[in-house]
Amino acid sequence: MKDVGFGRRLQEKRKNHSLTCEELADKCFINNGYLRQIESGEIPGIALLIQLSDLLDTSPSYLLGFSDELQTEDRVLIEKINSLDEEQQKVVLYLLNAYTEYKNGQR
Repeated sequence: MKDVGFGRRLQEKRKNHSLTCEELADKCFINNGYLRQIESGEIPGIALLIQLSDLLDTSPSYLLGFSDELQTEDRVLIEKINSLDEEQQKVVLYLLNAYTEYKNGQR
């Protein structure tokens, strides 16, 4: 399956990270020629898609064109929540639910 938009988004992310095709291919343990095929629009398997997304600080959804990339503020919030232990995350969720109920007039 070919998706030229996918290839363009991948290439843009690679260049934003100042990586050559060879460097990114090496990091993914794939052939440079295969990475060039992917940048031409060939959709990789799910494992490689996730690996590429992680290396390029993006999401598979963004590369596939399903949704916009997370805004910086959203990414920071997610990272902060993920840095908490399970009990702290439960407290944050409780407080967030209480706040949104209050703002929506449900209390």
